[in-house]
Amino acid sequence: MKLHTIVVLSDGESWGGLDSSSVLAITEEQHRGLCDGSLRVGDIAPVLELGLYDHPVSEQARAEEAYFSVQDQAIIDHCEDPPNDEGVTA
Repeated sequence: MKLHTIVVLSDGESWGGLDSSSVLAITEEQHRGLCDGSLRVGDIAPVLELGLYDHPVSEQARAEEAYFSVQDQAIIDHCEDPPNDEGVTA
């Protein structure tokens, strides 16, 4: 089964593909300019831009995620019960 990742905007109707979309942090002045129509998004130099990309999840990626989550839990468990000076846990 092939999955597609989309972004749905706050109006609940507008949507588009995630690939090559961006989340922008802009100033108050830039926001006002967008709202009053004196600026277009392409005119803005954002304070911060987070690019988004659609990376399909493969079976290999799922297997690796499962493996590493088990390893991460083993590390957490070990840290919650650290070994003493002789390397023995309580």
